[in-house]
Amino acid sequence: MHARVKHDELTRLILRYLIHHPDACDTIEGITHWWVTREVIEVKIEEVSDVLTVLLRQDLVLKKTAVNSVVMYTINKAKLDEIKEIIANPLDR
Repeated sequence: MHARVKHDELTRLILRYLIHHPDACDTIEGITHWWVTREVIEVKIEEVSDVLTVLLRQDLVLKKTAVNSVVMYTINKAKLDEIKEIIANPLDR
């Protein structure tokens, strides 16, 4: 049986990683493997994709496309205060 990570927990995990590594930029697979799995036993790529979609809509994360068409995600540094507030508040918004 796999532990399932709640949407708000996964959101805070990703944003917490970005606060500690503000120059980080990676693919969904890289984010799932390197950013999240250190704290979570298993997270499905689809779950990370769902959270990143919401974070993109909220303008908290930015999406970049590399020359080889690989999609990368990074923190929106202009939103650091808002991100820190989300991490500090354990309730869903």
